[in-house]
Amino acid sequence: MDYHFIKLEIKDSCAVLTLNQPEKRNPLSSQVIDELTHAINYIQYDEVIRSVILTGTGTTFCSGGNLNDFPELNAVLGRRYMQKGHELLKKLVNIEKPVIAAVNGYAVGAGCNLALACDFVIASNQATFTQIFSKIGLVPDFGGMYFLPRLVGVQRAKELMFSGRNVTSQEALDIGMILEVVEHNQLMIRAESFANQFAESATVAIGMMKQTLNHSYEMTFDQVLNDEAFAQGISFSSNDFKERFQAMSNKKNSKI
Repeated sequence: MDYHFIKLEIKDSCAVLTLNQPEKRNPLSSQVIDELTHAINYIQYDEVIRSVILTGTGTTFCSGGNLNDFPELNAVLGRRYMQKGHELLKKLVNIEKPVIAAVNGYAVGAGCNLALACDFVIASNQATFTQIFSKIGLVPDFGGMYFLPRLVGVQRAKELMFSGRNVTSQEALDIGMILEVVEHNQLMIRAESFANQFAESATVAIGMMKQTLNHSYEMTFDQVLNDEAFAQGISFSSNDFKERFQAMSNKKNSKI
C-alpha cells in the first residue's frame, strides 16, 4: 500500500510511523486512520521489527478529528468513523511490540488520546496535551475516558476533560500522564534510544505482558495469576525462550 498521509520507516528493528500532513496539523481523517491501521498490521507480522515509534511532522503531533469532515457527519457516518478509529486503537493496544509515542508538539482531542493509547509517551518540552472536547460540544473519544483516568486518576481526568484546558509536557509528566520530557531537538534521539532497548527482548513474552497488564485493572488477583501462568506456559514453549536460554547456558559454560 502506498501511503499518502503517513510515513513508515524501518530503522534497524524499530518502525517509525510519522503523521505527515503538517500543513493540516496532522489530523486523524478517515484516510489517515486507514493508513495507520494498514501499517500496524504490517508491523505486527514483520519478525524483524521489535518496537514502534509514533510521531508527527511540524509543530503538531496530531490535531484529532479533521474539522472539515465534521459538518458532513451525521449519526450513521459519525458512528462509522468512530468504529474505524476504534479498530485502529485495538490494533495499537494489542500489537505484541512496545509502542512509543514521541509527541513533538500539540496533541489535541483524539490526537491526545492516540498518544495515551501507546505503551509509553515521551514528549518534547514544547508539547501540549489538550482534551478539547467539551469546548466544541463533544465527549472525549478515541479511548480517552479509558486511558486518561488509568494514568492520572478519575478526579484529575474529570478536571482535564471538563475544562478542556491545555496541559504542558511538564505538567503531564508531573501528574503521571506521560513517561518523560526531553529537549525538543533530542526527542527522536531519545525515542529511538528508548525503543532500541527492546531490540533484544522476546516479542512473545512482551506480547503476553502487554495483554495481561492491559487487562489487569478489570481482573482479580486470582485472574491475574491465572493469566500469568497461561502466558508463562506459552513463553516456555516459544523459540524466543529456547534460543535465549541456550545462549545463556552456552555463555555460562564457556566461563567454567
